[in-house]
Amino acid sequence: MNQYPVELHAHTHHSDGDFSVTELVESALDFGYKGLILTDHNTYSGYEEIVDKLLDQKLVILRGIEWTTYFGHMLVHDSKDFVDWRTATIESIGHHIDQVKEAEGLVGIAHPFAIGNPICTGCHWEFQVQDWSKVDYIEVWNRTAPHKQFWSEKAYDLWTSKLKSGIEISCSAGRDWHRPDAKGLLPGITYVQVPDKLEQSTMKAALKKGSMYITLAPRLEWTLTSQNIDYSFGDRVPEGTYTISVSCLEPSLPLLKELDIEPKRILVIQNEMIIEEIELSKTSASFRFDKTLASGYVRVEIIGRYQNEEDIRLTIGNPVYLK
Repeated sequence: MNQYPVELHAHTHHSDGDFSVTELVESALDFGYKGLILTDHNTYSGYEEIVDKLLDQKLVILRGIEWTTYFGHMLVHDSKDFVDWRTATIESIGHHIDQVKEAEGLVGIAHPFAIGNPICTGCHWEFQVQDWSKVDYIEVWNRTAPHKQFWSEKAYDLWTSKLKSGIEISCSAGRDWHRPDAKGLLPGITYVQVPDKLEQSTMKAALKKGSMYITLAPRLEWTLTSQNIDYSFGDRVPEGTYTISVSCLEPSLPLLKELDIEPKRILVIQNEMIIEEIELSKTSASFRFDKTLASGYVRVEIIGRYQNEEDIRLTIGNPVYLK
């Protein structure tokens, strides 16, 4: 399996961003992204310009939009048809999500606990979702230095509460990229894991499945193995005994390598209970052990020091689900 860094939440001057579409694509390439979803507010016009200028031949790019309403912002990724956000109400959002799914689109909840009125009208999620299983991911990390944002912990708690209730749902990171970031401030990165080459189809399939993780720097590899078959992020497997292989690896993006970050331990978590805690004596390490896993889900996090702050979640992996 191969892992690729992608950005799921970005803007240009087609809405409120300072980037032209060319500047956004070139900035993404310079940073080291391999994939990008353009999510201008309530318009697809930026993606149309990308296609006209053949910029999608430089980078794997999916069409997206950020539904921007009075009751919340919703990322709609790669919907084949236009779905109108203007008639969405707090109570009717489920109907609109159904329309997005019928159009083969992916649904992400953007910055659900960001400050709302009067600072940012609609930025705080108020929609009443009746069926969370139709939501593909919750943006647990938003903008740069997400571990410092007070709403990140609330978004994490929302995501894990849905997991504990039996819903298969992923976490994502969104740079919410509007303009060049302040020096020294870096975002959380979403890595998608695909069998081979990153293409539009494989990128979308990974996002839909939950074959991805988010990180402030360290890369994460992990598998559950049974009868010589490996499973990883987003897979659905029967309960039973598995060999767990987990690795904490050095960052792959140049700017992340410059950060003063020290991974200190790996947590293996089942149904929000820590079932294995591994102390790290170096920044890159691999481990292998057997575990009997009951129904629910299992996932992995890397905890450590981020510059002068201790006990920071550096990496959050999406689950393997056990039935």
